[in-house]
Amino acid sequence: MAVFKLAFDKTMVWEGGYVNDPNDPGGETHYGISKKQYPRLDIKNLTREKASDIYRIDYWGKIRAGELVEQMTANAVFDMAVNSGVRRATKMAQECVLTIQDGIVGPQTIRKLNAVTGAEFVNHYALRRIRFYVELATRRKHFERFLVGWLRRALDFI
Repeated sequence: MAVFKLAFDKTMVWEGGYVNDPNDPGGETHYGISKKQYPRLDIKNLTREKASDIYRIDYWGKIRAGELVEQMTANAVFDMAVNSGVRRATKMAQECVLTIQDGIVGPQTIRKLNAVTGAEFVNHYALRRIRFYVELATRRKHFERFLVGWLRRALDFI
């Protein structure tokens, strides 16, 4: 079964330290945890350990990644959940394995994800992520400056 620490460490390469970018809709963030999402947290002084606890419960747990056989599958879905939300990451994963896209990871989604090899899944998933990022940057011009980084990030999980 997939291991949280491996996925967390890989995602933290992309979700570094403290940022307060006025062009980022998440606003103030630290380790990828946003003030918008967690208004009661002291984002600036957030520790990596506290961020890890949040990610384990609110992201890893909700996508049921610990039930996935392939670590690379768990890494990719977890990273997308951190980057763009649990529901979107889940719907994309469901689309890739041809199951109902309801944004909720249930037994059928787990079964379908575990039925494909990690390599097969992450290739398809990376292409789906890339399409999403390109569409987002096309619709919202102020996101164009993030596009290259998003594309690199998606490809890092292949």
